[in-house]
Amino acid sequence: MFNILSALAVNIKSLLAIDCLGDLSFYQEWTIRVFVIPLLLVGIAALRFAYVRHKHPEAAEDAAGSFRSNVFVIIFLVYPGVCNEAFSMLNCRSLDGGVQVLRMDYRIECTTTTHSAWQGVAAVLIVLFSVGIPVYMVVLMMRRISEYSARDDSDRFVARRVADELKIDDKQAMEAIRDVSTGREYSFLVNAYKSRYFYWEGVDMVRKLMLVGMLVIAGRGSAAQLFLAVCLSCTALALQVTLQPYKHWEDNVFKALVEVHIFLVMAVS
Repeated sequence: MFNILSALAVNIKSLLAIDCLGDLSFYQEWTIRVFVIPLLLVGIAALRFAYVRHKHPEAAEDAAGSFRSNVFVIIFLVYPGVCNEAFSMLNCRSLDGGVQVLRMDYRIECTTTTHSAWQGVAAVLIVLFSVGIPVYMVVLMMRRISEYSARDDSDRFVARRVADELKIDDKQAMEAIRDVSTGREYSFLVNAYKSRYFYWEGVDMVRKLMLVGMLVIAGRGSAAQLFLAVCLSCTALALQVTLQPYKHWEDNVFKALVEVHIFLVMAVS
């Protein structure tokens, strides 16, 4: 199945063809991939928002909601690549003679002042973007959930009417109301999850970030990395089976199978 679906995989780097821009240094290519491309995509979304707001002033609120949704989609798409690039700046390899070189480009020595400065930039990016984005998403969704919980009494009557009309129980009706109100701005992130687990996309991003970070912290292929990865995948599998955050049972089963696959690969390694 994965071999068949591999035809749908898109190699962003090959499509952008950054190498065709000229004889760029590693730092220049890194800057383009990490800063220029994401900002360019956000700029395109901002231009679309400005155009819609100018042409249809009465729909300014809808345009703002659409802009926020587009920004979340862009962040979701560029997040894995930006995180990989950020950690690659810190991923060095020790050679004979006490020389440390960058794994992505052996021409760069990690002990130079220039590379130390770039590593500082990468560390700030990891804190603000790689860690900050999923934490912000979790906090935002948790705040939304608490807001809905605070106004449950006011929505209970509406949920009762919806339940009577659709012939469902009150709990399902309440979750439907929450889905509709939250889905206006964050549908791309929360549509797949139950209303009480709207924050799960942020949790999953943190899990992926930890897997990427282990290559730098523990070392690629080391026993420490495999041990940490097994612990992380086992924890993710236990949470998935226990909480079942997706709305549909088949999504929960598929995600559990993916976690089992990752766990087995790590354990066998």
